[in-house]
Amino acid sequence: MKWLWRKLRNGHKRFWRWYRGLYKGRPWWVKILSALGTLVVVFIIYVLMVMCNFL
Repeated sequence: MKWLWRKLRNGHKRFWRWYRGLYKGRPWWVKILSALGTLVVVFIIYVLMVMCNFL
């Protein structure tokens, strides 16, 4: 069980470093495109969760 928790934690850290790297030191337009992409993905996940709730 500890190895699973460690893998999840390390995966989360790796994802956060990648995601943070999308914003740090980038031009303003890349930041806006990244934010819009994130918004679209979050909206799709939200819609899927609502649809699953009605099933």
